Amino acid sequence: DWITKGHLGVYGQTRSGKTSFVLRLIKSAVDNDPPARFVIYDRYGEYSPLIDAGYGVSLGYDSFLSGAISPDEIALRLGLDPKSSAFRDVKTAIETLMDKGTEVTPETILEELEEIKMRSDVKGRVEYILKSPRARKELKVLSQGEREEANLIKLLKENPVVVIDFSIDADIGRQQIAFSHIVGKLFTRAVATRGEEFTCINVIEEAQFFAPERGMPTYGNPWENGSLTVLSMGVSQLGGYNVGFIVMTQRPAYVAKAVLAQCNTHICFRLMSSADHDQVSGVTGYSIWRLREILPNLETHVGFLMGAASPFWFPVFCETELWEYPRKATKTASQLLREMYSE
Repeated sequence: DWITKGHLGVYGQTRSGKTSFVLRLIKSAVDNDPPARFVIYDRYGEYSPLIDAGYGVSLGYDSFLSGAISPDEIALRLGLDPKSSAFRDVKTAIETLMDKGTEVTPETILEELEEIKMRSDVKGRVEYILKSPRARKELKVLSQGEREEANLIKLLKENPVVVIDFSIDADIGRQQIAFSHIVGKLFTRAVATRGEEFTCINVIEEAQFFAPERGMPTYGNPWENGSLTVLSMGVSQLGGYNVGFIVMTQRPAYVAKAVLAQCNTHICFRLMSSADHDQVSGVTGYSIWRLREILPNLETHVGFLMGAASPFWFPVFCETELWEYPRKATKTASQLLREMYSE
């Protein structure tokens, strides 16, 4: 209940044990009666042990994207400034073609644009963009948008775990749009039903890809693609409607403080960077000096737990009782080197 209502932040650098901890937490919660419900946004294909154990289903993120692709988003993905007249004209042209039932291609868009009075320099730029390989790719996505979209609420009612696989490609912009669409639908449904139809916990792997801190490394365009806004809204409001979040990252300094500050509970595995210590201190109120002393020296699979979901009113160390390792490389670098040398 505390994680659902108040959310959990899980931080730790590579190989510190954060994903193993979350796998064990999910297994324990799903083994309860009744089993808890989880939606896992899996960036690297690490949560397959849950599927192999029969706890749920895994679908590519594009299974939820068909309803998300709109003329607005296509114009945005073409690289047009949403505040520009070119953006508005291209969006209108696509809408008109869809209303007519005409195939949306660079050629048909240009034909529609002939009816619109555009400055010659703007028209030339739009024509250049529409004839690019990128434009053809985005318009192909639009043409596939008629397929039936997966129903996440139905899947949650039938399966304790729904893994949404983001490792199927490296198109971060499209992934952000899908993430925004999925969480946005959960938000709308939970609020509309006053939180009395379903409950689930969303596990966000590498949250910096969807909700980066200003001034830190950024991937894609989380502001225009909506992922930052929808995650910020989700953690600030959905707890009251029985939808929780586990926000995970290797670099808490890279994740928006507005998101991390909404987590009532935090568990830190090994963190070496002082910038990460500062961020954790800022969102927990715990002494920066103690964090700098503790976090770099934590052993693998040992976490420092603070907050409301802890059974203790003071911070404690906890060690993960391993169930499964996340699915990464099954061989060590030295084993691979020996195999490469023998070949």
